[in-house]
Amino acid sequence: MDISGSLEGNYDIITTFIKEITEGVNFMFARARISYTVFAADPFTRFYFNTFTTKRDVINALKITEVGYQTDLAKALKEITDNVMQPYNGDRDFVDNKVIVVTDGKSTLGSENLNNEIYRLKQKGTVYAVAVGESINPNVMRSLASKPESDFYHRIYKYDNVVEKANDVLATLCN
Repeated sequence: MDISGSLEGNYDIITTFIKEITEGVNFMFARARISYTVFAADPFTRFYFNTFTTKRDVINALKITEVGYQTDLAKALKEITDNVMQPYNGDRDFVDNKVIVVTDGKSTLGSENLNNEIYRLKQKGTVYAVAVGESINPNVMRSLASKPESDFYHRIYKYDNVVEKANDVLATLCN
């Protein structure tokens, strides 16, 4: 989840979206696991797949406590690929990884590595690209999303369509 300054006015939208997704997932530790990484200039994984065993614990841990001003999307994707998606953090080889990246796609740092990190992440799992806000980079968002784009690229313009977009994601996420 992008917590950079460019999305500061959209944190309620982002948090509501993530909570709606979490509520909609059939969360049983043996079946579905959730990890949560936030990023601005540097990524920080708040919790891994093996941190919590109940949906309520996950929802209670979904908080934005600090804000960054620059954005390094490539570094965030690298964190997810190299650290989050590892067996010692609860990743399971026999379960398909599904990653939801919530951002505006406007990276101010590390853009020279972005295409490579997008490729590496897609090798590890299916990627849902969720664009938030009025001002986004549609090219980055489309390249981030798995195919078909109609299933994996979503846009949230305002708070009014958060639940609808969460349900759209859940329709393919839970299949």
